[in-house]
Amino acid sequence: MMRLLHWVISSRDDFGEFPKEWGVPPLKVDGAGGAAFSVLYSAIGEDFYRNAGAHGKGGGWELRAPWSWAWEVQDQTEKGPGRVEESPEWKWVEEGDLEGLWREDAGFIKNNLEGTSGSDTSYETPSPTAFVSALPDRGVGLFQVACSLMISGHVVPLKVWGIRKENIGDKGQATYATWAANMQPTPTLIVTRLVATRETFPGLLEKMQEAARSAGLEKVEIWNLPRELDGLVADEEGEGNEDGKKYKRTRRLPMIKWYGRGETRDVEWCFNEKYV
Repeated sequence: MMRLLHWVISSRDDFGEFPKEWGVPPLKVDGAGGAAFSVLYSAIGEDFYRNAGAHGKGGGWELRAPWSWAWEVQDQTEKGPGRVEESPEWKWVEEGDLEGLWREDAGFIKNNLEGTSGSDTSYETPSPTAFVSALPDRGVGLFQVACSLMISGHVVPLKVWGIRKENIGDKGQATYATWAANMQPTPTLIVTRLVATRETFPGLLEKMQEAARSAGLEKVEIWNLPRELDGLVADEEGEGNEDGKKYKRTRRLPMIKWYGRGETRDVEWCFNEKYV
């Protein structure tokens, strides 16, 4: 079934003939087809989806950067559930404000991709032929909120779903983050999008920990911290900020399949975060 998905969501132009042993090709439907790439998040390792290609074994989705950064949230009883402190420098983002923030964020992502350097030692792909990213607006990011509220099977006490720094009179880079909640196995504030500098990140992290603490969540987790912020927390060897930890996940593995010219291995997946 997963192999058939490629024939539904892509243009099929470079696939050649549909395997005869599979029967009749899937019908083309309105609203599907023409995708440049697709992504999924595996809970069963990488082999199954890597082997689910458009013609059989191999040629499927490929693993990319399953890295997490996590901080424990201390002093759980400091505030009652749902309470967060107001601040003139920071503005909490409620659920109804998320889509507006993500529309702005989509513009930021597009501009960033246009200015991406052709080579960088931090890239997962040594010599990228294309740079791709999903965008968080038009309901994409809201899916994570829906998962938190309706799918987890737990009461989620979050009252705010993001934070942004008020840059009045400041023309520097914006600072903001949005999040959702993962209630199992450890109640976690999972960051869905994050934009910050090395100077503003410590303050942003404090506000995220405050939101987690007020909701009774025990951990703050970020997927693929922007490369300019890497090094602010401890890695697997214990180097970095001792208050946080960087580690490689074994579940919820981000995987990508490219449908354009060239190979998936040559495509750099940018903004590989939790909002998709």
